[in-house]
Amino acid sequence: GFVFQDYALFPHLSVAQNTAYGLSALSRKACADRVQETLGWLGLTELAHRRPSEISGGQQQRVALARAVVRQPDLLLLDEPLSAMDLPTRQRLRGELHALLVNTGIPCIVVTHDPPEALALADELVLMQGGHVIQSGKPTEVFNHPASLAAAQLLGVDTVVDGVVESQEGVLVRIVAEGVAMTGVCEESLPRGTQVAVCIRAEDVLLAIPGKQSDSARNHLSGQVVATSEVGGLVRLELDCGFHLRAVLTRLSYEEMNLRPGSPIQAIIKAPNVHLIPRR
Repeated sequence: GFVFQDYALFPHLSVAQNTAYGLSALSRKACADRVQETLGWLGLTELAHRRPSEISGGQQQRVALARAVVRQPDLLLLDEPLSAMDLPTRQRLRGELHALLVNTGIPCIVVTHDPPEALALADELVLMQGGHVIQSGKPTEVFNHPASLAAAQLLGVDTVVDGVVESQEGVLVRIVAEGVAMTGVCEESLPRGTQVAVCIRAEDVLLAIPGKQSDSARNHLSGQVVATSEVGGLVRLELDCGFHLRAVLTRLSYEEMNLRPGSPIQAIIKAPNVHLIPRR
């Protein structure tokens, strides 16, 4: 079963007719029963006689999925199934689509360029670049531990900076990145002088007003706010901490801290959130 990126519904057919399109081998009654069952399962029964132009983008997505699963295929392929929607609708439908895929019990391959979508939908994640698999595994493992710089870039890691290993004790690694000393984590043995890519996600950066340290995090980096931008209910911050660092706050936290470009800031990062990739 295949769901196109733009759904490719027949505009002159109703929701029920679109769903039944691939069931020509069944009798009329068996076809009607199968369509009714599928539309009911996907919450589309009341829309059965409407045409695609008369329903929302999210409803069209469900119709395209209904047309794909009604034939009870052995495998589903979804080509960027949410990319045609606006951001609020896409975020709302991620969980709904995941539930639908789980309920079908049909193995499914979802193609997407959106890392949050992949994290929300996948049981197993495969990163591909140039037609080659560069990493695969459980989504949280791949997201938290990209195996290469190419993987980190595909996953949208916000801060990637060059560093050099100073010392290592167990999995804790002391590195220097553009003159700034930090502690990161790497299970691989890294000799002194090893060049690494230091990867930090914006959501793993805590911010505090200078002079108010009260936690056990190993990395406290002094710096200042360079620029800010609002994205939905969040504020993304560009920081200068000796190197370019990105962070994200809720709008409420941003306003309570009264931050502006030029404001002094302290970036707090726990060692496990500083991911190191040896450069080879």
